[in-house]
Amino acid sequence: MGNWIDKLARLPHNPDGSLLSGTVAPALQSPSSSPGIWYETPYDFLPEFDLLWTCQQFLDLKVYAFTSAQAAADPTSAPYITLTLPDPEPGNVNPVKVSSVGFAPNGDMWVSYANSDQTSVNGPRYLSKLSASKLGVTASVTPDFSFQLPGGAGVSAVGVNAIAFAPNGDMWLSTIALTTASAGILKYTAASIASPGSPSPAVVLAQPFPPVPDNPQHTNAANDLWFDAAGNLWFTNALASTVNRLSAAQLATTNTAIVPHVILSIGTHTGVTLDAIGNLWCATTTGFVRMFAAADILASGSPVPARTITIPAGPNKIRFDKSGNLWAQGASFNHAYAPLSIAASGAPTPSSILTSGGVLTARRMFSFNPQSFV
Repeated sequence: MGNWIDKLARLPHNPDGSLLSGTVAPALQSPSSSPGIWYETPYDFLPEFDLLWTCQQFLDLKVYAFTSAQAAADPTSAPYITLTLPDPEPGNVNPVKVSSVGFAPNGDMWVSYANSDQTSVNGPRYLSKLSASKLGVTASVTPDFSFQLPGGAGVSAVGVNAIAFAPNGDMWLSTIALTTASAGILKYTAASIASPGSPSPAVVLAQPFPPVPDNPQHTNAANDLWFDAAGNLWFTNALASTVNRLSAAQLATTNTAIVPHVILSIGTHTGVTLDAIGNLWCATTTGFVRMFAAADILASGSPVPARTITIPAGPNKIRFDKSGNLWAQGASFNHAYAPLSIAASGAPTPSSILTSGGVLTARRMFSFNPQSFV
């Protein structure tokens, strides 16, 4: 039935960007069990969100997916899809497990690995690509290809914290900080990761290490990554209790002692995302999601949250789905909050809860696959 976003993009629009009157006829309620909106033939159904994929904290070699139907009707069911990957380093005395997952614009999945014994001599780790065609059913899957992180780039290479893609297909990732090496933010061009090989990052970014001359303990991290509409890259630095913005210009050139264009001293957060109008949302494992208004994050400082949402058990990562629902992930859950429920500070009741019936106990990262419904 084709890509849903492409279908909507082909609809007739007015000069102001709104849909031409009479072009579509959304139903008040979906005639299927999946949340979303139906449009007149041939435009069909726009799902509320694509498959929700998640992985655990260095616990296994699996990636898991849930459907919108599960979120609506069967929240305690086991994952809809479980992909089992081969060990990329079978000779490692400290076995590696999945650490992060991300999706290219074409729907290909990228998986990274790490282990709990992270030392300066343990690495570099691998990344693996799985083409979108391999993601449809539970299976043991063989990656299209894998390659190692750079071992001599002046940053940690023992594992990946987060993976984010620019609209042009360039892959950005952040590595896990060590006491002896900085967390790195690395760019791989789309062309360099299109086929098997040993690509080198086109850009390597890191904050200064050590942070001050008399402190040997590293205090900078890059826990999560998110691009804004202007091409700036936001990242959380839980070790320094900041959330930072690297400008689009700063992303063009290697700099292993970079000072972010915007530094927000707003406390310890491990997850970051932006909503459709540019407000910054940050997750803290102490039980809150905080929103900072777009107008308050234009320059460095310590802005006051515009909203604080209390979430039980403490979220580590957050993302929005297509309908504007906020999804918060903790160790054993993914909770969704409807837009109206997070319009003001409070402790809203989740509109959907995915617990997986106890199958997943240490969720680490999650992502919506941009090509799940094709």
